[in-house]
Amino acid sequence: MTPTTTASPKLPAVVSLTDNKLIMRGRIKNSSDLQSIHQTLFNADWEASRKRAIVQDMADGGAPYSTSHDALHGMMGRANINFGQLADALTEAEMPYTNLLESLDTFGTAPTHYGDEETRIWQEPIIAEELARMIKSWPSFFPSWQLNAHLFKMEGISFCFHEDDIDWRWKVKGLQYFKFPRETPADIEQLDLITAQEAVYPHELFQKIEAESNLPEGEPKYWDRQAVIQAIKGAAPVGLDLNDWEAVQRAWKDNDLYWGLTQSPMVKIIHGWVKELDGTITHLISTYQGEGNFLYKCEGKFTRMASMLTAYTDGIGTNGDFHSIRGLGYKLFPAASGQNRLRCKMLDLACIEATPFLSSPSEDAITDRSITPMGPFMVLENKAQFTTRAPTNVQQNLVPVMQMIDGVYNGKSAASAPVATSQSSRTQKTKYQVQTETEQQGTLLSGGFFLFMSAWERHYKNVVRRVINPDYLPTDPGGEAVHSFRLRCLKRGVPMEAIDKLDVEAIQINMGVGKGSIGERRVVLDTLNSVIYDRLDQKGRQILDRATVASYTNAAFANLLIPDQPGTRPPIDAQIAKMENSVMSMGQPPAFEVNQDHVVHVETHLERLYEINTQLEERAIELRPAIDQMQPIWEHCIQDHMPLISPQNPDHARFKEALQQLGELITNSRKHLDAEDAKAQEDAEVEGAMAEETPAGMFRSAVDANTRAALPDQVIIEKERAKIAQDAEELRMKTEAHNQDKAIKDVKLALEVKKANAPAPAKKTA
Repeated sequence: MTPTTTASPKLPAVVSLTDNKLIMRGRIKNSSDLQSIHQTLFNADWEASRKRAIVQDMADGGAPYSTSHDALHGMMGRANINFGQLADALTEAEMPYTNLLESLDTFGTAPTHYGDEETRIWQEPIIAEELARMIKSWPSFFPSWQLNAHLFKMEGISFCFHEDDIDWRWKVKGLQYFKFPRETPADIEQLDLITAQEAVYPHELFQKIEAESNLPEGEPKYWDRQAVIQAIKGAAPVGLDLNDWEAVQRAWKDNDLYWGLTQSPMVKIIHGWVKELDGTITHLISTYQGEGNFLYKCEGKFTRMASMLTAYTDGIGTNGDFHSIRGLGYKLFPAASGQNRLRCKMLDLACIEATPFLSSPSEDAITDRSITPMGPFMVLENKAQFTTRAPTNVQQNLVPVMQMIDGVYNGKSAASAPVATSQSSRTQKTKYQVQTETEQQGTLLSGGFFLFMSAWERHYKNVVRRVINPDYLPTDPGGEAVHSFRLRCLKRGVPMEAIDKLDVEAIQINMGVGKGSIGERRVVLDTLNSVIYDRLDQKGRQILDRATVASYTNAAFANLLIPDQPGTRPPIDAQIAKMENSVMSMGQPPAFEVNQDHVVHVETHLERLYEINTQLEERAIELRPAIDQMQPIWEHCIQDHMPLISPQNPDHARFKEALQQLGELITNSRKHLDAEDAKAQEDAEVEGAMAEETPAGMFRSAVDANTRAALPDQVIIEKERAKIAQDAEELRMKTEAHNQDKAIKDVKLALEVKKANAPAPAKKTA
């Protein structure tokens, strides 16, 4: 096998050779150039492909020795067995990523900008659950997830990509499929050019051009109908490409070398994704031979490379580029090869030691039958004699070498598997021994697991970004599942606006507990149950109980056994802050403690300030009562809570700016009201009545600090509510009494005035 040469090994330039101008779009001019570029990249990857095929062959059970070589040299009798250690190590390394799915009911959060905070509390979990339901219902999800994990651990790199800019579903490919320039840094955005070859069915291509022909007049069309029809006419069964090492190895594994060539007619095509100077990605498709026009050409199809491709990289290699990354298969290949050969040697020695040795005095005796079976007896010729020999001391020369190689192998495999088969022990251990070993194994596993989940977070955001596209039609690829997802959310009370306003960049991926290790997950959850369970509120206990059940069963059974109860965790500090708003609106000082959640309090107080300010702008409230309610809340935030919020807190700057703006309004308005009061002419009786209306010390603190610290939160809340209601009732009664007294005084005053102004009675005369 030798790489196919090409006449034009150059990559596309960015400067036009005709007019020496920069090519903003359209660097690759024709199908022939795309075919030539792909062949150049294929040849550059030829040796790396050969090594990947060798490693994959061992993982697939390939024998450690060449059978053709042994047959040529008369060594067909020796042991030539692959004992499968590499396959076992890969299976164990991939196991955490599959086990993780059993414990997750959502893939991540679903933050939305729609509605207020209380509405988002119950809407966001519903959206997250329905997104996970939609993705898991996709028939290809679990095979794609497992293939992705396999390539990630086997080769150290895997790619998930979207064929178009609409479909949320993805495909998983490795370095055998994608070809790109060498020495490219391990960053998707650094990829300048990618090519890939593929064989597709003729009906798939025909459906593409038929769907585009039904577009309304004026819609852009990217498929060349005549070129596609010509390619379909040339469809033929695709034979085995002997220049592709990995294709040959795959055919050998699938037993397809002789029988797998009976296939349906296929069309071999080449994909090309080119990053243009304007930053967009152009997608090109040509025939494998590079003949005729492009089958497909769409300039600026993707805004950036990461929007169509996600790379799962297990590290950055030794050079920091994609092609220097090596997976577990490459790392374990030398040790696994040595293990197989030593075990084969051990098996050969065992066979030799179990075989009798005979000696003959002449060549003629060798040709005669030395041992002749006769019923239950064996007849030995007189000239043949058994020979005794010292057995090979395996314990001194072979076993130490095997132990040394096993140690190297186990050390490398343990870094990628939570519990390696070679490390399993039947010895009974204490709970603390199990916890310690689980922590150590989890630490070794965490590096690769974190890299995988970080890539999955970027990938998941791309999926969600496509799903919430308001222009996604049911007739689009994957559109039926998207609209079923929207209908399920709508039936559960989530409006479409909440989905459309999802904050994709704020999504946080759900990594679960234990980094995919069942043992570590159980140890962590059991520890939490024994340490902090009694300190949790109802919602916290429910979450911990569900996670514990899921660690022993799965997420679906945990949801059935312990269903979610919305509204069981209203923020305690938020409730207290709202009560403080009510207390301060009546002129009573709020209860304050230094151990409160000051961020939650300021957030809640600001909501009340903005609410009053909005009423003021809409003229729903007069200036004086508005400022009388806003000023104590504003002063409480400035004096009590803000000094206790760290300047490093990301909310500190936002709070400071908001309070500063509101403070200017409150301060200026208060000065205006004070000036009006100074100019007002009020009599002493009115002043006395006003003073009597708001006597100092009428209101008192709703909660005593010492009592509040000693009582449970729910009891505190109920006492605060009762106290506020009692104070409001007292205020109402005193106001009514004051108004009644004032009315009586007014009546008495009116009678006295009337009496004083009445004319004197006429005197009687005789």
